[in-house]
Amino acid sequence: MRIYFLSQEPAGLRLDGVYAGVIDGFGKFFETDKERVLCEVIPGSALKPLHFFIDDGFFSCPPDFADVYLTDGDAVVNICRYTSCDGGVFVVAQARYCGNLATLILNGGRPCLVVEGKCALQYPLPREFSSATMKEGQIGGRGALFIEGEGCLAVISESGKQVFVNPVESWETGEKLRVRVPYATCAKIVADCTFCYDGESMRPESSTAKEYAPPDEDIIHFAFFESVLHRAGFAKYLGEELKPKADALPSFLGEFTEVTVPPEKFYLAHPSLRSPETRVAGLCYPLKSNLFSIKYFAVRLSGGLIENIYEVE
Repeated sequence: MRIYFLSQEPAGLRLDGVYAGVIDGFGKFFETDKERVLCEVIPGSALKPLHFFIDDGFFSCPPDFADVYLTDGDAVVNICRYTSCDGGVFVVAQARYCGNLATLILNGGRPCLVVEGKCALQYPLPREFSSATMKEGQIGGRGALFIEGEGCLAVISESGKQVFVNPVESWETGEKLRVRVPYATCAKIVADCTFCYDGESMRPESSTAKEYAPPDEDIIHFAFFESVLHRAGFAKYLGEELKPKADALPSFLGEFTEVTVPPEKFYLAHPSLRSPETRVAGLCYPLKSNLFSIKYFAVRLSGGLIENIYEVE
């Protein structure tokens, strides 16, 4: 089995006690045929080391500090959530809303929201809320709490439920919630989205996505799949025979959430797919919390447009 390691922060890696080098945002892989491997991840001095076993249990139910991607009998392990060494609890912000008291804290460096009043709830928030502001407001006359982090917005209902959390470039409220969402994509896709709020849940009403940077020719297949994911006018990438079938493509590709680059091992198994006319991308499908499967889809190009799309078995 080949395991690719990535880390949000540069960190040393030991496998079964043997130093295996530094992991960071560039994947580093290791081969193993063991059923159980002891892993130690040692980040900088301000963060706690992680110790865990990689085994069947790890791949069926990953710990909360890692996102795991399964593909062709191999795996990608992305260590993306660390805990601060100080281990203390610090209050970041506090606000009263709708008869509740909401407190945003850092618990071991991880943001966490505590809501007390009509309810008693506590749950984590993304790391973008490590520094944030909170205020009470309304959407369509219904009360809510708005938490604005670093390029990110969370909306909490009167009952303390998290009804919206997403990166945003800008946002405004009135009868509805309107947000402008930037995506980290090849073509710099930005979406203008509108949501209706009934006091307990947020329902998407409309979304218009647009590409703001033409992709280079050598990554056009990645731009295409990202355009399908975000519904950003992907039909423009299709040849004349496929254009009439554009509306069926989202159903054909399924509910994927990310687009990724195939590893070198993929091309060793499929050498015929390494050509200028045929391009391959990996699509990530959620299985459960922090766990994904990757399927590979190939496109065949002609004259810079896609004339065929198929899953690589």
